[in-house]
Amino acid sequence: MVGLFNIANTASGAVFVLYAVGPGSAMGLTGQVFGLLLVTPAAGSLLVAAAFAVAGGGIAVLNVVAVSLRQHVTPDRLLGRVNSAYRLVAWGTMPLGAAFGLRAVFVIMTAVSLVTLVGLSATTDRKIDAAPAV
Repeated sequence: MVGLFNIANTASGAVFVLYAVGPGSAMGLTGQVFGLLLVTPAAGSLLVAAAFAVAGGGIAVLNVVAVSLRQHVTPDRLLGRVNSAYRLVAWGTMPLGAAFGLRAVFVIMTAVSLVTLVGLSATTDRKIDAAPAV
């Protein structure tokens, strides 16, 4: 799920300027207008800052829980391999997102994020508690 979210976020972020700026782009913005587009959220900066704080806290908790769960369910002899595979998927998928083209990135990555959320919702406390300790 981490890999899918990372593909979705970096793919759309990496190509947003290409989608938005230039006479042949979908939005047809000038560089100056695009700059204003990126700056306008400052008007709601307190709300944006609060959202970033909540998201950052959530990411920190997710990382602790994910690592703890992996260590709980993985035999000691496999911890290095499992952690390496996790990192490969989590970080290695980030550059793949930009390969989908400008318009498709936003549609595809929104769908990827929503599908991932469905999978994440299936991860319950009961299932985590039921995971066998090794």
